[in-house]
Amino acid sequence: MESPSGGVGVPSYRGICANYDRLHQRFLRYAGSGGQSAFEGAVLALLNPGIAVLDAASGTGSFAARLLAKSSGISLTLLDACPEMIARTPDLPVCKVTARLENMPFADDSFDLVTCAWGIEITDRPYDTVLELLRVTRRGGHVCLVSCADVPLKSVAEWIMKQAIYIRDTGIFIDPTQLTGLSSNPCVAFARRIPCLGPALAMVIKKAE
Repeated sequence: MESPSGGVGVPSYRGICANYDRLHQRFLRYAGSGGQSAFEGAVLALLNPGIAVLDAASGTGSFAARLLAKSSGISLTLLDACPEMIARTPDLPVCKVTARLENMPFADDSFDLVTCAWGIEITDRPYDTVLELLRVTRRGGHVCLVSCADVPLKSVAEWIMKQAIYIRDTGIFIDPTQLTGLSSNPCVAFARRIPCLGPALAMVIKKAE
């Protein structure tokens, strides 16, 4: 399934897809490892055999491969707005979809768990994008996400990584207050921020029953 691939950062990802894994590992090493660890810990705590999982903004599928290695029996769907990224996904037993996060081609309540690592900052409307992630999550299911956050930087390395992201036009740094209204949204049972190091925002959101 195809959809327009324009939008914040997406054209730039086409230009770096061949080197994406190396660049992303560099970002994690110097700035994002705390957020990634918090995110993956939350996801693994929610995995159960037989559940349907959507990995939104799946990139080249490295996180999806780790999920499959750690939890057998899940049904996994990958979605990314960049077809070149999807094309680089390893040969995994998954469904692969090319579409934007803001308008996903899935019915309401399709997945037990939706994950989104370093994805909502590539959209124009992060709050609305999270609501779209919740739309395709079943009632009582969860959304786990981590994104670049506009918080005080604590090292030169974090500053360099932030500037590199802006120069490459591969995303923005989200003010965490943009998502504070989630807790009062009627479709949300709870929205909890997971403490983590680095310029990152990690959250677990449960959809109301």
